[in-house]
Amino acid sequence: MSQNSRQRRRTKRGDRQNAPSSPGHSSKVSVDRTGLQALLENAMWHHRRGKLVEAEGVYQQVLGIDPYQPDAIHLLGLLKKQQGRLNESIELLDRAVSLNPQVPAFQNSRGITLVAMDQYEDAILAYETAIDIDPLGYDSHYNRGLALRDLGRTQEAVLAFAKVVELNPDFTPGLNNLGLTLHDMGKVAESLEAFDKALSIDPVSAETHNNRGLALQDMGQFKEALAAFEQAISHWPKFSVAHYNRGEVLDELELLEDALKAFEKSLQLDPDFAEAHCSRGVVLLKLGQLDKALDSFNHCLDIVPGHVRTLPYKAVTLYALSRHEEAGTLVDLDNFPVKTSLAIPDGYVGLDDFLSPLCDHVLEHPSLVWEPFGKTTRMGSQTAQLGVETDTVFADFVGVLKLEIDRFLSSLTELDGHPYFFQIPQTYRLSVWATVLQNGGHQLPHIHPNGWLSGIYYIQVPKDIYVQDCHKAGWLEIGRPSDDIPLNGKLPQRTVKPEPGLLLLFPSYYFHRTVPFKGCEQRISI
Repeated sequence: MSQNSRQRRRTKRGDRQNAPSSPGHSSKVSVDRTGLQALLENAMWHHRRGKLVEAEGVYQQVLGIDPYQPDAIHLLGLLKKQQGRLNESIELLDRAVSLNPQVPAFQNSRGITLVAMDQYEDAILAYETAIDIDPLGYDSHYNRGLALRDLGRTQEAVLAFAKVVELNPDFTPGLNNLGLTLHDMGKVAESLEAFDKALSIDPVSAETHNNRGLALQDMGQFKEALAAFEQAISHWPKFSVAHYNRGEVLDELELLEDALKAFEKSLQLDPDFAEAHCSRGVVLLKLGQLDKALDSFNHCLDIVPGHVRTLPYKAVTLYALSRHEEAGTLVDLDNFPVKTSLAIPDGYVGLDDFLSPLCDHVLEHPSLVWEPFGKTTRMGSQTAQLGVETDTVFADFVGVLKLEIDRFLSSLTELDGHPYFFQIPQTYRLSVWATVLQNGGHQLPHIHPNGWLSGIYYIQVPKDIYVQDCHKAGWLEIGRPSDDIPLNGKLPQRTVKPEPGLLLLFPSYYFHRTVPFKGCEQRISI
């Protein structure tokens, strides 16, 4: 229920809008009455200009004359989606498809609404139907890529965006999202090529300069990243996200006062930008301005209750202010992590028979990359998000993992007034990746800012870890923030010895790391 990332979440800004089903891209209208055509064009004119109420009224006029006019039904369905009336939208789009199933724009729009309804698999089927009808329609390939990326199916998403670029080389959103997806996979150098190509087409795109800066930042090229963010700002001075990302790089460069000014500029432009409030608090914490830091964290939590990245820093600040009881409410190391295990799926003769092919699946995965950029893995490799292929050991693993997560969530009780457990998720999406550590391997302290519940499942543990128990080498350590945060040594910490088949569950905002170990065998976890 989380996505591994650096402790500090950067805000990516890409060409995320779906493309290009809109009132300006309707299928050809064929009517018997000239007045109906004029009405439909009038509705589209209002729609294109964002006058949704006026457009809706005219679409309804058209349908009052001809209840089976497919273009009016389709465009009214798009309008309802824009208004957030998703059930009405999908009902209308289903009607349009039933009237003319061979119009790719209808299928494409249906997919867009299904994504908004969190029905990703059905959306992908709709996009694929549109592609079957019109294989050269880059818009359907593009929207399919967006959905695949959202699901973490990054390899498929890259192929989809590559197809978009092949069909329309000058479509910069395709290049931008190709770059972002390659970045997700840890292929940061390749992502830079995509961003540079996009900039050769549109050199004043602030979003692309921003994305390029994020890639450079992950490569440790902080001065170049700073220049990219400043380029983004020069093209769009009110781009609050670029000011925020500029602050993040200045923080990396330990230019804390300058970073603080950048975050405050971002907040001046967007006072409800929760990430900027959090980052401002982190810098104030590093500067020793504890009361101001706490104010920033509380402001962030007012905007986004349960904000994952803010909670651990608030706990650190409370400890620094000697408010230990309040901090302990946030980071409860007596009850977390929870130790549990998974049922052995049908068809396996015990734990070893299950774990061995699971190890092979990880080690043979094409996305496994040594020390991927922007991640916390050191002296080891990490995959991108693992897709759930059918009829594989990994699919079996995901099946029993979901059963255990469901059981765990049902055991939790909502706590009124708690900043995190005030609400227990009723639905969730899994984000799964694997880590393979070699001799000396470890992970730096980090959190999972895009998750709610985090877990670690150990599938291979070196015997050397047990020999070195007195040093707790290779163990999981929870509670310790990164070294640039003050008061590390005074914070409560807990260590847990890994064992094959052990599953650990804990809130995604808990700092955790792997203690470095020495040994010849690999330490593999999911």
